[in-house]
Amino acid sequence: MPLIAECPQWNRTISEKMANLAYFVLLTVCVMAQGSPKMPHSEDPVIVVGGGLAGLSSSIEALRNGGKVILIEREKNVGGNSAKASSGIKGCGTEAQDRLGMKDSTDKLYSDSPLEIATMTERSSMFWIPSPKEGRPSPVGISIIRALKFSTYILKEVEERSEFMKILVNTEVLGLVTWNEYITGVRIKKEDGSLDEIRGKSVILATGRFSSDRHNESSLLNEFASDKMGFLTTNGAFARGEGIKMARAMGAQIIGMEHVQIHLTAFIDPKDPTAGRLCAEKVNSKGVRFANELGRRDYLTGRIQSEGDDFPENPKWRYVIC
Repeated sequence: MPLIAECPQWNRTISEKMANLAYFVLLTVCVMAQGSPKMPHSEDPVIVVGGGLAGLSSSIEALRNGGKVILIEREKNVGGNSAKASSGIKGCGTEAQDRLGMKDSTDKLYSDSPLEIATMTERSSMFWIPSPKEGRPSPVGISIIRALKFSTYILKEVEERSEFMKILVNTEVLGLVTWNEYITGVRIKKEDGSLDEIRGKSVILATGRFSSDRHNESSLLNEFASDKMGFLTTNGAFARGEGIKMARAMGAQIIGMEHVQIHLTAFIDPKDPTAGRLCAEKVNSKGVRFANELGRRDYLTGRIQSEGDDFPENPKWRYVIC
């Protein structure tokens, strides 16, 4: 064992050898007494790090499959950037449109974009919603009732058995705990500043992306998308990529890090860069509309960068008139 190398040479007297042996045994006992990570048990909870959409969805799936869950969120509330998602569902032929004289209908929608609608209908939900485990179709009504019953069951369990589901907010995960080649838990910093370890049979890292990780030497944004460093971010200050860094430190391979999206439908006020406003049509400095506003984000971003003008306060930014 490596510790033997710390003992003196064995070419001394018997008494010296016995003293050294006693020291070695005592040292070994002390090391063992300090404790070490243990093999995970099937009764241990699933630990979910991050309370955004991915973390909450993972928690629900673990609960549905009979597991116990501890969800850890560094902020004071769950939600993350997912809570700011603002996409909606549009309708047509409403009373409001009639009162305003707007001629809109499903037929007009189809005539405007037949290819897109055909693509969506040909690959409708029946192609991507998983089939029931037993392989038999079930009436929609029964599926809804089952879901409601199960949701009620989960909520009741959470209320009556705190060990079934715990949500720890204002709690920061500092690192992962390992046993041999297994991840067996996390080290955390509690709201009061104290440190602790939580054991789990598996750890799900759902801490989100890293666009706010830019003001330190280990900046992921600078490493993988340095050309985006001059842009503002719609992500919260919590989007620092800690989960990615923890996984990477344990030897995980990371992919797609260079794909940092640029959001283009926003208005920036130089006096208050944090204020935002959605924009519609895009025209250049000559008043000419230069892009299809319903195009892909990468397409529109490229058009703005090629047609737009330098932002007076920051030449790295490009702007157009909406």
